[in-house]
Amino acid sequence: VRDAENQKEVINKLNDRTGLRFNVLSGPEEGFFTYIGSQSYMHIPNGLFFDLGGGSMELMHIQDFKILKTLCLDLGVLRLSEKFIKFNESYIDDKDRLKINYEKLEKAITKYVPKRNQFRFDESVDLKLVAIGGTARSIYKFVSKIFVLNPLLSSHHVSLEKRMIDLTNNIFRELSLYDMSNLRFVDPQRSKTITTGSFILKILMEKLEFNNMLICPTGIREGILEHYLYFRMDKRYRKRKKFIETNCEP
Repeated sequence: VRDAENQKEVINKLNDRTGLRFNVLSGPEEGFFTYIGSQSYMHIPNGLFFDLGGGSMELMHIQDFKILKTLCLDLGVLRLSEKFIKFNESYIDDKDRLKINYEKLEKAITKYVPKRNQFRFDESVDLKLVAIGGTARSIYKFVSKIFVLNPLLSSHHVSLEKRMIDLTNNIFRELSLYDMSNLRFVDPQRSKTITTGSFILKILMEKLEFNNMLICPTGIREGILEHYLYFRMDKRYRKRKKFIETNCEP
């Protein structure tokens, strides 16, 4: 909706039918609320948080729980999949053409993913890479079946190693859309975009030089709720939400 040419028409129609007036979040706003929601669960003081969605990806550099920098990139899994993969074909048997599409996809992602030196990371602290969004959680679910990991996101942080992402990407890129839609451990709704997601995760870890990635089970919905409650609850509640306070200064 943020990029749609008929955005006003859509918002007005929603307002006519529901009586509700919707706000369209900007990229930085989406990154802010996503970060707030992820920290309600993760409590990671330093690192790089990224929210991989359908139309965009937001990267937030965090130091001492404060957002220092936000990058908003047009690297959403649906946006890229529609451009590089033929959705209108129920079965693709032409492996050469599929490989060419994936090579173009990989080059496009590599071109736009930033390098580590574009962030002013404090290398003296323990920096974590934190993935937010349904695509990352779906890839974790698939990998957990291969490596016999705990398939449920527990109270402990769960992570994926770079070698696991590489293996997943190698598996997915050899399968047709028909094959993907019949994989037992991949949600059929994500079968068209999860391969693109695995490319993004792989290249992101390579260019930013991370060997492990934490998977976050919360995101933008929890962030909007946390932000809403923060300004409506008493001081005792707010004292427990320092990660919101440090990012809500005038």
